[in-house]
Amino acid sequence: MVTWKRVGAVAAVMVLWAGATAYAGDRNNDKDKDQKQPRQLIVLSASVDRRNDSITLKGQNFGSQAPMVYCETHPLTVLQNSDGEVVVWFPGSAPQGTYLFTVIRGRGHSELERNIFYVTTPAVATSGGEPGPQGPAGERGAVGGSPPAGSAPAGTSSPVATATPAGSTTTFEAPPGQVQFSIQVKGARGQVIDSMTRELTLPDYTKVEVSFGTARLFRARTVRDLSAIKANPAAIPTADREFSRTERLLIRVDAYTPGGIAPAVTARLLNRGGQKMSDLPVPAPAANAPFELELPLAALPVGDYLIEFNAKSDSGTAQEIVAFKIGR
Repeated sequence: MVTWKRVGAVAAVMVLWAGATAYAGDRNNDKDKDQKQPRQLIVLSASVDRRNDSITLKGQNFGSQAPMVYCETHPLTVLQNSDGEVVVWFPGSAPQGTYLFTVIRGRGHSELERNIFYVTTPAVATSGGEPGPQGPAGERGAVGGSPPAGSAPAGTSSPVATATPAGSTTTFEAPPGQVQFSIQVKGARGQVIDSMTRELTLPDYTKVEVSFGTARLFRARTVRDLSAIKANPAAIPTADREFSRTERLLIRVDAYTPGGIAPAVTARLLNRGGQKMSDLPVPAPAANAPFELELPLAALPVGDYLIEFNAKSDSGTAQEIVAFKIGR
C-alpha cells in the first residue's frame, strides 16, 4: 500500500512539472511572436535645412538599416540613419512648396513598414543680411552732358535683379525631324543634381494635314491648385509620368489643321493593354487656346494607363498617346 502511494505522489509531481514547462513554453513563444511582429513605422516631424541641403526625419521604428525615402517619385540619398532619426539629402535650391514623401523600411511589403506624408519647404533664403542705415547724400555732380550708358534717370532707382521664379520654359527653332537634347539640373553651388537626354520628333506643320503638338501634363493636389493651373496659360508642366490617387491630372494639347480651324478632338482612357475603359470629355477650347482634359485619379486603381487623343477634320485625322502610371 505504501508503494502505490509513493508511485502516485511521483506521478502527481511529474504532471505538475510538465504543466509548468508547457506554460513557460507558451509564454516564450508569445514573447518570440511579439519580437517578430513588425512595428509601425512612424514619422513625427520633418525639418528642412536648406543651408546643409538636407531634411531630418524624426520618428520611431525606422529600423537598423537605412530606409528608402522618396520625394514624390524620386529616391533620396540617406546621409545618416538610426531607429529614431533619418537624415536625407534634399537640394536647398528646391522651390518652395509642399512635396509628397514616402519612407519604406525593408521591402515595404506591409503597411506597417511604410509611411506617407507631406513636407512643406520654406521659401529660399536670399543672400545677405538686413539693409543697413542710409548713408549721407553725395556731392552734386556737374550739370549738362549725357548720362552714362545704362544709368538710371535722375530720381529713379537702378534696375535690380529679381529672383528667378520656380520653373521656367525655353523656346528655340529647329527643323522638322529627329532632335536630341540634353538637360542638366544644377544646384545653387553649380553641382549637377540630375541629368537626362531626350529625343523628340518635331512635326512638319507646313504640310497640309491634321497634327498634334506635344501634350503637357500638370498635377494638382487640391481643387484650388487645379483652378490656379487653369487660370495660368503659362503654367509649368511636370516631367513626371507617375502620379498619386490623391491628385488630379490636367492635360493640355494643341491640335493643328490647315487654315487654323480647330479640329474635333476626342479622348479615351485605355488600360495598359490598349483596351478602352471609358470616354473622356474634351471641351472645345477658346480661340488660340489648347485643348484641356481633366482626369481625377481617385477612382482608378494602381497601374499603368494610356490616354488616346484623336483629332478629325476634313483634311484628315491624327492621334496622340499619353502614357502615365498611378503608383499609390
